[in-house]
Amino acid sequence: MRKIKVFVVFVLFLGWGASAQAILIDNGDGTVTDTSSGLMWLKDSTLNQGVTWEAANAWAGSVTVGGFDDWRLASALDSNGLACTGANCVDTEFGSLFYTALGNMADSLVNSDVFIIDLDRTWFWTATNSGQACGNFGCVDLPYYFQFETGLQSAGLWAVNPLNTWAVRSVTEPPVWALMGLGLFLVGRQRVKRQRL
Repeated sequence: MRKIKVFVVFVLFLGWGASAQAILIDNGDGTVTDTSSGLMWLKDSTLNQGVTWEAANAWAGSVTVGGFDDWRLASALDSNGLACTGANCVDTEFGSLFYTALGNMADSLVNSDVFIIDLDRTWFWTATNSGQACGNFGCVDLPYYFQFETGLQSAGLWAVNPLNTWAVRSVTEPPVWALMGLGLFLVGRQRVKRQRL
């Protein structure tokens, strides 16, 4: 009985530690998983540089890396569905990677960890459009972009400007708490079986 209690406390401690700190896992297939956000990123952010927003969206939607073909551009929206601008947008997908997982601060890219980043090309398109600018030239989309060297998210560049593409996908693996619950259920079930014998 005492061994089971110690095991349960140990499992709960491990689960708390895993959910409290971001862990980047290099999957060895050209992808990196961020366990805190549940996102998987391309390891190499330099695969598609200097393209329009439309071309960036098309490329992200067509690429296959690590056996996955459901890649997309990162969202500029926070968990409330609002677009964040400026520095410290930690609740957006790029912001979560830059600030939380990598531990960078505004205006200071000091850690890129396992990622391949061209420090001369760190402006990336997001999937979020802020609207359109219209004039005698017609109408042009104004999507959000993320400056990875500064941690700044903004909008206002015309979609025809050449920026870079860094694809991301949502990971559908079960959260840590679900795995812990399953483990505890199995331990309890094993205990009941032993008592019946």
